[in-house]
Amino acid sequence: KQWYQRRVAITAGIQTLMASSLDDVKDLAFSYQPEKRLRSFFPSLLIRLHTAHGPDRGVLLRYLVECLERDDHCFALWIQLYEKHLNDSHILLDHIHQNWTTMVKKFSRPALKSTLEHIVSALTPGTGKAKAKESARKSVELASDMIHAIGSPVK
Repeated sequence: KQWYQRRVAITAGIQTLMASSLDDVKDLAFSYQPEKRLRSFFPSLLIRLHTAHGPDRGVLLRYLVECLERDDHCFALWIQLYEKHLNDSHILLDHIHQNWTTMVKKFSRPALKSTLEHIVSALTPGTGKAKAKESARKSVELASDMIHAIGSPVK
């Protein structure tokens, strides 16, 4: 029997129980060969960002940052997914930008720089196929700002 159905309300007690055990489940899932396995979680976490709000969005952002930090291949996946999931990707990019001083120390600088350069190239009008959406314009600004900062010494 299926234990979950869309549009079926889950009681507050079960929601609390599920939320309290989420980090334990994540730790188990992320623990075995994270440098190779986190890439399988990255896409499904990313595409849920635009529908998540409040604490749920914070949890997803924390998990996505962990994926990027521990599995460099996640940067390549992000490049592949960026334009298709522009709004979700912009949320992650904005989070990295807002927390730049701590984030830049966590990631592989070459992988981060390459990803940011790709974002700028793909989303700059006339160079990529992305429509001139507001989120695309903002993403280009954020990525350009971070590319410039990568050249600066980390404090």
